[in-house]
Amino acid sequence: MEPEPIQWRDDLDDVEGTECPVFIRQNYQEIFLAWDMLDKGVPPAAGGWAQQPYHWIQALQAIGPEIIRAERERIEMMKKRHEEND
Repeated sequence: MEPEPIQWRDDLDDVEGTECPVFIRQNYQEIFLAWDMLDKGVPPAAGGWAQQPYHWIQALQAIGPEIIRAERERIEMMKKRHEEND
């Protein structure tokens, strides 16, 4: 049994619905894998940007800055640990 859809609203773009336009039925693991592949130059689907499913583009745009931020934080933490051990 699937849970009831959650109503959402994006005031910035003045849209609303019951399915998140960013993560429409996509497994988080698939999105992270798609980001990793895109970082290596391989888009989620065959073709160029015009052929990519829109929900993938939205998901990657949403998750990309967070992945970059987390990676920077991880690097800073590693540098700090290294400096503390010197």
